[in-house]
Parts: sequence; structure tokens; C-alpha cells
Amino acid sequence: MDTKNLFDAFAYFQEVLAKNKLATSEKFEFCRISGPKGMEDALANFRTAPAFFCVDDSVSGMTYARNGGFFQRRIFTLFAFRRYDFKKQSDRAESLSICRKLSHQLLSKMIVDSDTLNSEMVYIDLNSIKFQEIEQYALSGCAGLYFLVAVDEPINLVYDDTEWEQ
Repeated sequence: MDTKNLFDAFAYFQEVLAKNKLATSEKFEFCRISGPKGMEDALANFRTAPAFFCVDDSVSGMTYARNGGFFQRRIFTLFAFRRYDFKKQSDRAESLSICRKLSHQLLSKMIVDSDTLNSEMVYIDLNSIKFQEIEQYALSGCAGLYFLVAVDEPINLVYDDTEWEQ
């Protein structure tokens, strides 16, 4: 990693998901979405898939100074959803439980990967991971949750005169 090429969170989460036994056995489909509207589009395209893991590419963030350098913090929203039978409340509870378990497994993998990522100057804020479970009828036929992951990386803000008209 360097200050010009940022961490590819989409490739990272897609690879992590592909290697997770729970995600594989429950047939979670990886998808990239753009905001809440994109979620509906993704789900419409995956009608045959029983579960989804989505990474939102409409990232929020900030630039800040730290230890004499500048860093960029990008906050990724990750979604885990699993379909359930509307007629069975127990099925919804089971789907939500699987999504919780998957999110915990992904977080534990990020903890394990943090040393390697830190050596590449990619810092995942593991001190506070916010999550929200989705209300029962928010997404038609799916139970799940989303969580927010903050990634900090150094960026190069050195002024380069050649980038400007004189």
C-alpha cells in the first residue's frame, strides 16, 4: 500500500467472504452496492440466492492530521442478509442469528489480519464497530444487519507545482 493507492476494501471483503465456511455453506452472495437504493437493486438481481453480503461503495470519510502526516478515514458499510419464510417467526430468528454469527466471524478475521494490514499502513479501527439489525419488514423477506468499518490510511497531500497551471 502507498499514499496514492488506497486499500481495496471490496477485494478484501470478497476474498474473506469466499474463504469463510459459514458464508459458503449458507450460500452468501457477495455484491457491491451504492447506497440504500442499490440494496433493492442487488436483492432484485439475486432472487435465487438465499443470502447476501454487500459492501456499499458510497463511502463516507474524512481527512485528518496525525503525527505530522495526513490520513484519510473511509467508513465502509457492510450488510449481511438472509432470506426467511414470512410465515415462520422462528425462521426469521434463525436467519438473523446466522447473519450475526457471520458478522462476528468477519470481525474476528479482521482482528487476525490487522497486523498484516498495519504493516501495509492500513489501519482498521477495531476499537468500536457500530452495527444495526434491520427491522422485521424493512427488506422484503430478509433478516440481517449492517455494520460500519472505519479504515485509516496515510495520504500524500504534498503540493506538486506541476499539477497546476501557472
